[in-house]
Amino acid sequence: MKKLWWLCSASLIALLTGCSETPEPTTPTRDATTTDVIAAFTISRQQSGVVESDGKGYVVLVKEDGGTSVIETTIMQHAQLDWNKDKLAFSDTENDYIVGTSTEVIPTDTKTDYQQALSLSDDGTVIGLYNDGYEEDSYVEQLITSSTKGSDFTEVEGYFQVTGFCDGDLYGIAEPLGKYQAEAERQGVEAKEADGYTRLMLNQLTSGTTVEEENVSIQAVNSSGQESTDAPCVDGSLYHLASIYADSGETTPVLRIWDTDSGDMTELELVTADGEPVTGPDQSTFEINGSSQQSLRGNDFDWVDDFGRAWRTDITTGISQKLFELVDSYDNSTDTRVVDFTENALTVVTFQQEAEEVRLVQYDRNSGEVLTEIDLPDIAKTIDDSSIWAVSARD
Repeated sequence: MKKLWWLCSASLIALLTGCSETPEPTTPTRDATTTDVIAAFTISRQQSGVVESDGKGYVVLVKEDGGTSVIETTIMQHAQLDWNKDKLAFSDTENDYIVGTSTEVIPTDTKTDYQQALSLSDDGTVIGLYNDGYEEDSYVEQLITSSTKGSDFTEVEGYFQVTGFCDGDLYGIAEPLGKYQAEAERQGVEAKEADGYTRLMLNQLTSGTTVEEENVSIQAVNSSGQESTDAPCVDGSLYHLASIYADSGETTPVLRIWDTDSGDMTELELVTADGEPVTGPDQSTFEINGSSQQSLRGNDFDWVDDFGRAWRTDITTGISQKLFELVDSYDNSTDTRVVDFTENALTVVTFQQEAEEVRLVQYDRNSGEVLTEIDLPDIAKTIDDSSIWAVSARD
């Protein structure tokens, strides 16, 4: 196991490379590269609520030796990242960015500040989905594609809490509202009074890098909540976790599998080998923490719960086994944890607010062996009232 502490005295006002002198904030440098970078994560303040935003966000590139480069961006809640080979893509409200042997900045149409999907295609096109909020009787999302040739802006309808790319095509799952609410009622799929969503739609949003909004299906579902901005899609099926809300107040975790051709949805309750429901360590209400695009390998779906336990679920039965426990302490009322699976590893970034600590840990996703542990104290000082939204590890 490698355990590293990286100390840097410079403040993170603009983009830093290693521990170089801080550039003037009015002329931030953008010369980061992905050389020796093992993972990246996003930091941004919330635009609304208790915290007043200063409009800033950051992308932190973490190197194998514990060194960092930090790129200053504008604010972007739920800011996502995507690797394509040696290049890393991310977005803010004004630009898309591709970092490889240099940092390429692509001006785009002005975006809203809440991201729900991101992909970097093989031809260098960045595809992003952004929540523009509720308008009249529906939610509106901005679907923006960009490349060195320019940027295209399209509005699509829905609040897509689950998104995933299937062979390069973007799909989203949302409550049917607006024109889709009318279609649901025409099909006889009625909404019910409940704590969660009781009907969901599956929409195709792009065909490759071309916007193509098409409703695949609308399904009645058990009252539930779900959020997955990087859901795995394999052989035409989109996989995501959801929490079923019972009238008693209990929460039951399930795996949902959507066929992107037929629109059919299969739901599997997550249970132990003994057939008992998966619960918290004290039989408490269950909370899901995270999965990612490479959570699925063969018939195994790997994920992390809110109690710091890594699990493996058989996608044919729902039978789940606990693999190991994460080494970092975590209070879900104050701290932030984000996770990402790659072929052989699980990468976790945890921000412990009270201790003002940020730590990146990489585990063998099968055994739980800690492969790398990096403490980032200066990053913790920078976060202040912000949140860590996503991490993406390099294969």
